[in-house]
Amino acid sequence: MSDTMKFQPEKCWPGWADRRESERVPATGSFFYSPTVRDYDPRVAVEYNSAFAIDVSEGGACVETDQFVEEGYRIKLYSRMLGDAPVFGTVQWCRESGDLRYRIGISIP
Repeated sequence: MSDTMKFQPEKCWPGWADRRESERVPATGSFFYSPTVRDYDPRVAVEYNSAFAIDVSEGGACVETDQFVEEGYRIKLYSRMLGDAPVFGTVQWCRESGDLRYRIGISIP
């Protein structure tokens, strides 16, 4: 991929330093996530939000959604890209990307 096509967060957010240790790969597809992880209780409804993949790497993903999620939140992710089982991750950052949308950086151990 050429440098002109690669997402460059430093152009959107001055002072940004990419902390990812592995190469990011552009991705397409959808995610569903719960911004809070609870113990399973069938009597409690869990709200899931949708997000679109921006890119993925060995240790995480960047998704875009219409919900702000605070840094440090543990979330549960569902996506065909990640396999059949849910994956748990931690929000590393959340930045407004325009038009009431947010990009969320998620680390996935």
